[in-house]
Amino acid sequence: TYMLVGTAAHFTHVSNDGVAAIATTALSVLAAGLLGALGWWRVVGFRRAATPRDLLWVLPLLLPVLLNLVVGLEFKELLLTFELLLIALLIGFSEETIYRGLMLNALKARGPWTAAIITSVLFGVSHSLNLLSGKSGAEILIQVCYALAIGFGLAGTL
Repeated sequence: TYMLVGTAAHFTHVSNDGVAAIATTALSVLAAGLLGALGWWRVVGFRRAATPRDLLWVLPLLLPVLLNLVVGLEFKELLLTFELLLIALLIGFSEETIYRGLMLNALKARGPWTAAIITSVLFGVSHSLNLLSGKSGAEILIQVCYALAIGFGLAGTL
């Protein structure tokens, strides 16, 4: 998805942020469509909140947006803040669907340790694609290591 969108963006001169937004949206729509078509929402771990109050745990995620509102950002900056929040939520949704949902469940038959290791390594290595964004190798290496560690931690919770 990212390669296709990146190639199209190159020829249409879309910014890197635009590429990320388009690719993330496309990947999220593809993941949601696949889960819906196959009826796999519950299979990959998505559940309704036990009580409506459980949804209040999402509010801390909105704290940066609320602080920006209080400070009184201009409309353009506020719009950018909401765009970044939406992109972050879409990235989280698509990554969790693919790595901890589909891949981890598919590999569980090989054993929990094998499934956790394979999915976390793939999750970490997938972040090396950020080299194409022009970041330094050291930054990408740190991001890959962090993604690998957090991927392993998240795999262990399932």
